[in-house]
Amino acid sequence: MISKSEEVYAILCSAAGNARVSLTYPGWWTEVPAVGYREAINRVHRRADGKEYLTELRYDVDIWAAGAKEALEIAQSIDEAMAAAGYQRTHAADLFDAKTRFHRRSLGYRIVADPDGHGYQ
Repeated sequence: MISKSEEVYAILCSAAGNARVSLTYPGWWTEVPAVGYREAINRVHRRADGKEYLTELRYDVDIWAAGAKEALEIAQSIDEAMAAAGYQRTHAADLFDAKTRFHRRSLGYRIVADPDGHGYQ
């Protein structure tokens, strides 16, 4: 199974500034800004010689911050880094979590990858 989760984690860590990056949800809700990510889809895109050759991958990224402006600034930095690495943004949405009172920016990315880790749109 092909995955680029480690690459996505490295991209997010370098682009998120002072925000902590974690798999799925932050384990420290008292500390924002925070970034959570997950591999949302991993499915065979093409086979060659009976083996998986191309895999469609989709990653969900969520940014939590005390204010909408901070969430947007982190999202823009992440978006630039993901695009530079060959990921295509599939969605972006502004959300507000009434329970935590944090602003949240939700992003989605897609890439098709081969077994060597090369990405294709």
